[in-house]
Amino acid sequence: MRRKDELEQEPEPEKPAKAKQEARHNEAKSAWMRRNAWFDTDEYSVQSDVAVKISNDLMEEGEDPTSSEFWETLDRRLGKAVRLPSQRREPSAAAAPSRDAPAGGGKRVVRLTAADRDMIRKMGLDDKDPVILKAYAAEKYGERR
Repeated sequence: MRRKDELEQEPEPEKPAKAKQEARHNEAKSAWMRRNAWFDTDEYSVQSDVAVKISNDLMEEGEDPTSSEFWETLDRRLGKAVRLPSQRREPSAAAAPSRDAPAGGGKRVVRLTAADRDMIRKMGLDDKDPVILKAYAAEKYGERR
């Protein structure tokens, strides 16, 4: 899958240490992928794109993708940037309807603030793409697509 290969693309290490470093890297990456089964799925494509962006940023900052700190930092930054499946709160059955919900099942209008658009740009996404905007609003307001 596209994002799995992009998750972090490190520069080519020197030949003698390459096999050992690659094995550590693959082990760390595989462990992260097992803990984050949502990654690179259609339902969480925005979060997956953000994970790739953060991973690339960490690489540019000189972080070592073979270290556990790299993946912990990725998790921490990702948790601050987007709502992940483990962070979703399911509404209780007895919850009252939202007063923001439109009457009669009509479409709900969500207005993103300048700060929302800034956050979208910080995540490396296009703040003019309607698909991105809709996904961001759905994540921010906890709606299911």
